Amino acid sequence: MQDIIEYFKKRTGFKPTPEQVELLNFLVDNSIKNGMVSCGRGFSKTLCSAIAFLWYAEKSLEEYPLNLMIVSPQDTMYSYVNDYFNSPALLENRIKKGVYTEVPVEGFELKNGTKAFTKPATGKVRSNRADILFIDEAADVPEAVIKSAMQCLRGSINRLILVSTPHKKGYFNDRALEPEKFGYQMKRFSSETCPWLTQTIERDKHELSKAEYAIEVEGRPPTKKERSFFSSPHITSCTHPEILKNGGPKSKIEIGIDFAFSPCATALMVIERLGVKTRILYLKQWKKTSREIMVPEIEKLCEKWGPDVIKADSMPLEYKQFFTANSTLKIEWVSSRVYKTEMLTQLQRKIREHNLEIPENRKDLIMQLRRYRLGETTRNDDLVDALAFANLELPKFEKKKGFFEPIVGNF
Repeated sequence: MQDIIEYFKKRTGFKPTPEQVELLNFLVDNSIKNGMVSCGRGFSKTLCSAIAFLWYAEKSLEEYPLNLMIVSPQDTMYSYVNDYFNSPALLENRIKKGVYTEVPVEGFELKNGTKAFTKPATGKVRSNRADILFIDEAADVPEAVIKSAMQCLRGSINRLILVSTPHKKGYFNDRALEPEKFGYQMKRFSSETCPWLTQTIERDKHELSKAEYAIEVEGRPPTKKERSFFSSPHITSCTHPEILKNGGPKSKIEIGIDFAFSPCATALMVIERLGVKTRILYLKQWKKTSREIMVPEIEKLCEKWGPDVIKADSMPLEYKQFFTANSTLKIEWVSSRVYKTEMLTQLQRKIREHNLEIPENRKDLIMQLRRYRLGETTRNDDLVDALAFANLELPKFEKKKGFFEPIVGNF
């Protein structure tokens, strides 16, 4: 029987990368009883797992029959098994009774009694027996199903192999953070090592947040510091193709302004509040623009939108002083130094409950929301802060003793 590397080359026609060589050897190492593989997307972890699955099946013809089992929420791994089953045609004349149907994909049985089959991640796995169990896309498989599938393992080999990208909280990600604590040996591989993904990786560096890059490219759960303050799936649920002003008796127009601290820009956000729902109607940024030019533009925008309230950051102080001396706008000045966390928490709740409507064409705002992390002071966050000011519900706040400036005041 060929070693796994030569077998991979013969089955696929591909030459594995050094990292894939390491993965393939890990997948067929019977001394590792509890194995985990955490990879970035596009690394070909599922293809490697499928070839290891076939290698075990063919090797069993020279030794003793095995029960090989795949549990997966998708059929990708077994599709690879099917694709490479007869490439080259090494196993077809050893099939006992042809291909038989297992829900939702197919399985096979060899003449020596080796059985290979797959089960969906629905929990109905208890009645099966396995010597080697692959759980593909394990981050998508519920913990109860994984633990139920473990009970199918019997015999001296008794191997459990979890394979996934760590994109979801749950059993797989918990163990990917501390594999040794849970009795696992883990291999992690980054997609950065894949030459066929060079262009994709370069794009990801610009498009993904630190947390998303850690998951999708580096194949690791993000650290607490890397995690975005606003959940990416919730942001996606809040995006809409077209957002128009609703109007009506319940409509309330509010404007939030965040003034520039380098390297950020000054930003203005116009929202329409409709009960618990909030719509983003307009946003604008001023980068390296003098106050003498910017203030008249802000006045014109406020005249156009006719807001019920304008809320602005009281820092830097020179902006407040300039507006007070040169503008007739009635502004509620908010001390972000005191209430920044509460403002962001209100906005976080609005997004989590899907009560904010974000224009899907405003990629700049969406990207800032995805990358926002509480406590960092050098990020490009002006649009998020302007939105937080606009979304702030003033009646929920009271003046805090010990601060020279109250949270709000009319000027």
